Amino acid sequence: MIVWVASYPKSGNTFLRILLSDYLYGDLNSVFDFSNLSKIEMFPNLFRYNPLLDEKIINDIKEVKKVDYIYKYSLFLQKKLFSNGVHFLKTHSSNFNFNKNVFTNHEITSCALYIVRDPRNVLLSYSDYQNKSIDLVHKEMTEEIIQKQMYKNEWYPICHMGSWQTNLNSWKNAQLSFPVKIIKYEDLVSNTHEVFFDILNFLNRFANIDINILKMNSVIKRTEFNNLKKLEDGGLFNEMNDLKKDNKFFKLGKERNWKNSLTDSVYTNNISNFFKKEIESLGY
Repeated sequence: MIVWVASYPKSGNTFLRILLSDYLYGDLNSVFDFSNLSKIEMFPNLFRYNPLLDEKIINDIKEVKKVDYIYKYSLFLQKKLFSNGVHFLKTHSSNFNFNKNVFTNHEITSCALYIVRDPRNVLLSYSDYQNKSIDLVHKEMTEEIIQKQMYKNEWYPICHMGSWQTNLNSWKNAQLSFPVKIIKYEDLVSNTHEVFFDILNFLNRFANIDINILKMNSVIKRTEFNNLKKLEDGGLFNEMNDLKKDNKFFKLGKERNWKNSLTDSVYTNNISNFFKKEIESLGY
């Protein structure tokens, strides 16, 4: 069964996975190891499409170059790959129904964690992360975007990420099918002990994850922002390979605040208006 760690990009998914991966797979008698992040793998992922080829459902991976094919085979792949045991999977996909093909359902999904962040801070962080202009990222956040993945030197669509709004609401609405816990990134950063304990309680109920307070406290201490930043500065964080070497993932954290970015106020104001309903419902 699957436990989804879902979000729109630059919303805190990596920080949540760092906490979870260290709690689930880390060796607390040694130094914190970023490599455990890979144990919460990405889905959809073209490098995991072998069952389609093995069972002759497709003859060549190039047959999935249309996003509707991704959703056509999504449940098949999830059941083939993740039916036995509990599997934590990262996704930026919306929980989307594409031509009557759903992304996932209660038969294969145990529960989902959805982490959300103030979209005005997402705008600034995503622009910085992707080395893209604020104008372009603003456009992407408000449109129905298809996420792509590089596979054998070609770009392939892998999921319907959607707009920030579509992504959020699709996972909120998924609560009609399976349990979904909505987590605000700002709360996870400012009140890590209480929020992470709440997350573990949720996982204990729906995914049989044991709760160990001493382990939880140790994980939180090991994964403080400044410690992660030092490890990245030492070249131990490997999720930035496709970006400029001088760019940093752990850059500002909770210190990033759209209210201080006066030069981008036109765009953050537009985001405030475009996502007004969601922003107000989340208490931003």
